[in-house]
Amino acid sequence: MWWDKAAIALISPLGTALALGGMALGLALLNWRRTAWSLGAVALAWLWLWATPVASHALRGVLEAPYPPMVLAKLPDLPKAQAIVVLGGGIRPAEQPGQAPNLNAAADRVWH
Repeated sequence: MWWDKAAIALISPLGTALALGGMALGLALLNWRRTAWSLGAVALAWLWLWATPVASHALRGVLEAPYPPMVLAKLPDLPKAQAIVVLGGGIRPAEQPGQAPNLNAAADRVWH
């Protein structure tokens, strides 16, 4: 449903700032100037807060805390492989028989 995508967009800092900015513009059109300026200032402050390293490092620390770095010596022996699996779409079949498939811009990771 489209509600899921809208909720995810509003949860993100950019989505929240854009929603607040849109509401500020709407209030400005309704001549609620003081409220519009206040809401616009809140939107810019919210966006600035999440753009600073302090907030991003704090959030990263909370998200990474349950997964401490592992010491290489403690890792189990991993099996050796001769191949790597690269997951990707972005490939269209060849337009004519005998040609290579069309790797568009979405498949750049295949080349790297």
